Amino acid sequence: SSYFDHVNSQNEVLFDLRGGGVDEGELVQGAFDWCANLGAPAALVAGGVLATLIDARDEMAPRKNDSHAVRTSKQAWRFFLSTS
Repeated sequence: SSYFDHVNSQNEVLFDLRGGGVDEGELVQGAFDWCANLGAPAALVAGGVLATLIDARDEMAPRKNDSHAVRTSKQAWRFFLSTS
C-alpha cells in the first residue's frame, strides 16, 4: 500500500461524509427538518419551567424568617429554573 492509496482512501471517506452521492436538495431538506424540529422540545421545557415557576412562586419565595442557607437555596432554585 502506497502513500497515495492511503490519501485516496481518506478522501473517499471524507467525500462520503460530506454527502457524496446524495442529492443536494435532500441534504438541505433533511438539515432544515432537523433544525426545525429542535423547537418542539425547547417549547416543552419552557412550558414546564413556566408552569413550575407559577405553581411554586409563593412557597419558594425567600422569607425573612428563613435561615441564610434556605434563602440562598430558594434564590438559586429560582435562578436555575428561570435560566433553563
